[in-house]
Amino acid sequence: MSAAVSVALIVAAFALFACILAGLWRAVAGPTIEDRLTAFVLLGAGGAALFIVLAAIADLPALRDIAIVVVGLATIVAVVFTRRSVR
Repeated sequence: MSAAVSVALIVAAFALFACILAGLWRAVAGPTIEDRLTAFVLLGAGGAALFIVLAAIADLPALRDIAIVVVGLATIVAVVFTRRSVR
């Protein structure tokens, strides 16, 4: 991997981490359930993207599997929240 690609991946990882921190703040602060649900779904997508970038940086394919698990958990959270709010 070239140096320029490595630097771009590291910058992308820091940007994704900053987005995850902002999403965590929104998930905690709320104020509504819809805000929290949107934050959790975006945290799942951002977390998966971060794991994929980290897999490319560290050359660890197992991190891609973790990304799939994160997306699955975010989907389950979305389904549980929407089922709970329907009742």
